Amino acid sequence: MSTTNASLPAGPQPSAPPPSGGPSPTTAQPPQAQHAPAAPSRSVEEIAAELEARRRALASDVDEVAARLAPASLKRMAQETADTASASLRSRAQALRERAEELTSQAGLTSSPRSASAYGGDPGTPPLTEAAPGAAEPLTLPQRLTRLLDDARDGDPVSLAVVTAAGLTVAGLGILTLTRVIRS
Repeated sequence: MSTTNASLPAGPQPSAPPPSGGPSPTTAQPPQAQHAPAAPSRSVEEIAAELEARRRALASDVDEVAARLAPASLKRMAQETADTASASLRSRAQALRERAEELTSQAGLTSSPRSASAYGGDPGTPPLTEAAPGAAEPLTLPQRLTRLLDDARDGDPVSLAVVTAAGLTVAGLGILTLTRVIRS
């Protein structure tokens, strides 16, 4: 054979066909035992160019990772996450509020002339009390909260809605506080 190394392409070369009736070289020997022809020698300039291309690719990757882990980038990602969670909690709270109003009307609760609800709600919100004539004096705030939690534990839908809404409100305030801390 009169070929030179410069004329051989890189990579494994096809071998001659096996003799008739004999096993092929790929089935007769494991791939590690096969001898590949010598790779063509590369010039110093080719090796230097390949190394330089790899260095540029690596530098680009390092710059991208550094940009992603920069404090401003991390702050922006945290802000986006907090905004998304806050919007989700707001929509959940609105849905719970609507469901609580629906359940309240189904349960037959009525408005009372007092300025606070039976469970200690906002003074501007019309209170909800059970329509019981001749009720005793109003409960104190700790008594109302205990009653609310007991009713929620017993599975009362209105109490569950109020407790869930309160929990979501607290979570929303926590996210709002986190958002303000991140922005400052």
